[in-house]
Amino acid sequence: MVRIDLPVAEGTNLRSRRVEARVQTGTSTGAPKTPMGGGPIESVWVNGLEFLRPSGSAPGAGNAWQGTEYARRRGDTCVRLKPVLNSGHPSMYDSPMPTFDFKAECAPFDMISARSMESGWFQGADT
Repeated sequence: MVRIDLPVAEGTNLRSRRVEARVQTGTSTGAPKTPMGGGPIESVWVNGLEFLRPSGSAPGAGNAWQGTEYARRRGDTCVRLKPVLNSGHPSMYDSPMPTFDFKAECAPFDMISARSMESGWFQGADT
């Protein structure tokens, strides 16, 4: 697994933001594992390529974890890109923190996923 930590805007309850990349070989399915919190798995298109994308969230002692994963298979190899956001409950701070802007904080994930998926390897991939 490769983990890329991304900067976080100060002054909100967002604690961390990252992208994880995994390559799994010897698999006959590109289906991602059940997402955090048992969220839905949907089929999405990025730059003309179809990906399986589960998303969900899970609580943790004063934290919330939110994530989405992009999975694509080629032969017996599955590549997954998983953006993850970790935020604290606003009331956990001495002075309640403003809630982060989910859409704005996810914008880099869309760009990273789109750019990564433009690779020639994905062009011939199975879904």
